Amino acid sequence: RGARPIRPSQLAWQTIGDEAVVMSLAEGRVLGLNPTGALVWSLVEERDEDGLVAAVVDRFAVGSEGAREDVRGFLSLLRERGLVVDA
Repeated sequence: RGARPIRPSQLAWQTIGDEAVVMSLAEGRVLGLNPTGALVWSLVEERDEDGLVAAVVDRFAVGSEGAREDVRGFLSLLRERGLVVDA
């Protein structure tokens, strides 16, 4: 399901409880992540889309169709903002 995304080197992030904050050092942009986004962010370089969907389904007890939509939308947002690029 496409290339596995990687995080560019000019990023900083911090997990706070079950949420996270990602900052683009080059652009000074900050993105706050809810628990679902924080989970996907933490695994984005380790798993492909199917693996990310499985993690969301497992952690949050949601249906796979909804989880896949959420993961795809989130990855699209991350790509648009330059927070991940395809390897």
